Amino acid sequence: MEGADRLEALRQCYAEYLDERRMLLQAGGAFQGVSRFFTGPPAGERVMAQRFLLQLEGCVAQLAETGEAELAAQAAVFMLLEAEGFDYNSQLMFQAAESYCLPLLAVLAPADARRLLAGYTARYPKRKLLLPKQEQVLAALARAAE
Repeated sequence: MEGADRLEALRQCYAEYLDERRMLLQAGGAFQGVSRFFTGPPAGERVMAQRFLLQLEGCVAQLAETGEAELAAQAAVFMLLEAEGFDYNSQLMFQAAESYCLPLLAVLAPADARRLLAGYTARYPKRKLLLPKQEQVLAALARAAE
């Protein structure tokens, strides 16, 4: 599989998660928010999230194995700066999944790491609001940029 195909597989992984999430929300009906308040997230949502993270981990592993700095940079930019959810929960899922790019950061060229670090700190200017895994990403970016 070529680099562009691997990158497309990564994008497809995110797109499939968003499509599944939309279908789940549509199937939930008008009172899903109230129901969720009392019973928590539906089991299907947990399964969907686990499937997404497992697929994501596989895609990232394949990308990192190539050792191509440019491909790793493109994938990391997508995961850290471009991937957007359409609601609070999908956005939170993508933020939680940011740590899955750590193998890619080890492959980055220092110049790419510096550009990515600048974009990441601009996206999250208040460090105190970062999730613990996002702190790991920030530290790995800073190391790669040196």
